[in-house]
Amino acid sequence: MRVLSIDGGGVRGLLPAAIIAEIEARTGKPTHELFDLMVGTSIGGIAVMALTAPDREDPEKPRHSAAELVDFYTEIAPRIFSVSVSRWVRTGDRLLHEKYPNEILDQVLDEAFAQTTLAEALTPIMVTAFDTESRRPLMFKSEEAKREPASNLPMRIVGRAAVAAPTLFEPVHLKMANGEHATCVDGGIYANNPAMCAYVEALKMGSGANVLMVSIGTGLPDRSLSYEEVRKWGLVHWVEPLLDFSASGVNLAVNHQLEHLLGRQSYYRLQAFIGQKHLRMDDAHDTNLKMVRDAATALITERDSDLETICECLLDQPVATDYS
Repeated sequence: MRVLSIDGGGVRGLLPAAIIAEIEARTGKPTHELFDLMVGTSIGGIAVMALTAPDREDPEKPRHSAAELVDFYTEIAPRIFSVSVSRWVRTGDRLLHEKYPNEILDQVLDEAFAQTTLAEALTPIMVTAFDTESRRPLMFKSEEAKREPASNLPMRIVGRAAVAAPTLFEPVHLKMANGEHATCVDGGIYANNPAMCAYVEALKMGSGANVLMVSIGTGLPDRSLSYEEVRKWGLVHWVEPLLDFSASGVNLAVNHQLEHLLGRQSYYRLQAFIGQKHLRMDDAHDTNLKMVRDAATALITERDSDLETICECLLDQPVATDYS
């Protein structure tokens, strides 16, 4: 089974989108034909839905190519991550309320997905979130949506739940057709790198040990914070670095686990290290977007041979058809 996993990371979702565009260009195939399961967290969840949502005119084809996804992210990031001075003052720069209004994000998701539902995905997908009411991880699955109508939510609603990052956007309150309730926030709080979740789902789908995993990150900072710099920090100083440390720790731990579980022939982690102390997921300025695109270009060059091997493996491995 060929599995694609995409990390969360806000505007840095440009990085995996560019990598996937390179894979599509080298193979000559759309992503949904190259993978048997696609899993994403936060902006990665938006990506797996965008790449598997059927085209309105030709339902056999995806609505968006990965190259179009790069352009889409570049266009929407400044729209979504924009805040007026009055809102900035009213929310105390997210100390008192979420930083960004929901209306623009809702509009963008509606434009991208309209009424398309999870069950319509062209290949099996899974998107992570977290339910604050039951205090448990949520996994929105297209295969489950096909079997259970109550789980067949619109992709725009799943996308809204997936990117409800605490302090940035309001949580999403869901009422399922079966009467169950959930208050959803971004799955990045427990699975910013969802590759282990993807591996477990592949096993549950009956793949056994025959898994080829391609896991794509959204960049990590590589500048150290010395003892002298951090030893007198308080809550205000630690808040932003803690988010980076949490994401970095999860990403590296999952990477370590899967390297040993799957081995180098079956597991490929594509991640860029960007020379910053902190990587804000909502920095949509042109200079930051260019930095992310440049990091993707450098990673493609650096991992050229691995990308060639990945493409060969994706084309050679038979398509999984039994998802029971």
